Amino acid sequence: MASSDSTPPLPLGSAPLPPKKENITPVGSKIAELNESRTELLNRIQGLKQDLKNWRSKLDTQVKIYRDVSSVCLAFLSKIFQPFCLFMLRLSVSWHATT
Repeated sequence: MASSDSTPPLPLGSAPLPPKKENITPVGSKIAELNESRTELLNRIQGLKQDLKNWRSKLDTQVKIYRDVSSVCLAFLSKIFQPFCLFMLRLSVSWHATT
């Protein structure tokens, strides 16, 4: 009687090949390698975060310095500009008076 199994039998030479020993990496060593890689990446991320924090702090300091300098310059220019405006106004009034 014929077998009721619908899968045909494998030919004699086509049995699945066992994995090659050089391609097999022990799971434990692979996990250790991945953990080491993960630790390196986390350390690198922490370093980049610290670099970014330091850069931001330096940038904030520079912005404060530039704001302070521009404020001083603006005050100085205002002190110079106000008398100049008064002078020009008087000059304009005296010119209109003579014409």
